[in-house]
Amino acid sequence: MEEQGKKSQSPLKDTLTHYWRVILMLIGIVFLLNVADYTLLTFMPSYLVDYLEMNDNTAQFITIGVEAAMITVIVPLGALSDRIGRKPLLTTAAVGYIVLAWPAFALMQTGNALGVAAGYTIVGGLLVLILAVIAATFPAMFPTRVRYGAFAIGYNISTSLFGGTAAVLIGSMIDLTGSNYVPAFYIMFAALVALVPILKIPETAGVPIEEAGEKLAPEPAGSGAR
Repeated sequence: MEEQGKKSQSPLKDTLTHYWRVILMLIGIVFLLNVADYTLLTFMPSYLVDYLEMNDNTAQFITIGVEAAMITVIVPLGALSDRIGRKPLLTTAAVGYIVLAWPAFALMQTGNALGVAAGYTIVGGLLVLILAVIAATFPAMFPTRVRYGAFAIGYNISTSLFGGTAAVLIGSMIDLTGSNYVPAFYIMFAALVALVPILKIPETAGVPIEEAGEKLAPEPAGSGAR
């Protein structure tokens, strides 16, 4: 891009002026990623022990087992997305959380170790669909000239707002409402928000990275119809 004279002279201004809509789309998708991720990996162990009164060793065993299963399938799922696309996996995760988050947490309320493990597996299984494709999806939402800055701004704003606060917010809402289904409702809400940008972003599987993001790029000044 430097050799061809295509490097942006004011990348931050260019990013915020022309790509704010795409940044908002990224924030929406990362909203779901972080709510599900932080709920599962940071809040769930204490949720099982403190709110569902499960034995600590059993809770840790279930947590480690589900995360080990996620590690096992994440690479094959990433390879699958190379063949069928990133959007089918992201869409499945979002719709899955909308439909299955409440049943998953209902299984956990049974107090039975198998029921808890089944509910935990549903939440983790849907999360790994997202984790398997984000490294290929998020950078490809932006063209090369603004990719790093735009991705960094959108991802980190969303993570700081919705990731680091997830455990505190969910725990506080459970204490306030007395309902152990708060995590399910929060994940369902995040999935509804994320589904809109997931459906709007173009498919980037098989698209060379130097061409990625151009479908969402604004028209160059003075250009006609796309």
